[in-house]
Amino acid sequence: MGSRGAFENIDCGSVKAPEYSHSANRSYAIVQNGKLKHLTFYDETHKQVVSIDLLHQHHGLMPHKHLNIDHSDKGIPITADEEKMIKKIKRRFGLS
Repeated sequence: MGSRGAFENIDCGSVKAPEYSHSANRSYAIVQNGKLKHLTFYDETHKQVVSIDLLHQHHGLMPHKHLNIDHSDKGIPITADEEKMIKKIKRRFGLS
């Protein structure tokens, strides 16, 4: 996921990740009230392929990720590499 491009920092009240990105292979860091809400990753067709949610539980997992747009799965634990990436993004943007 790290090679999917630069992160865009979007901070505006209550917000959800867009289903489609204007740019292919883009990654977004969604921020709500100064907290990293979730990370989303898009493929070459501009469709969301991975979403990592950080501010709510899903079937007892927090943080967790989804590999589908409708979040119908049970949520998947994040990897150690994803945890490192999250910490790096929080430091870079000064987020909690």
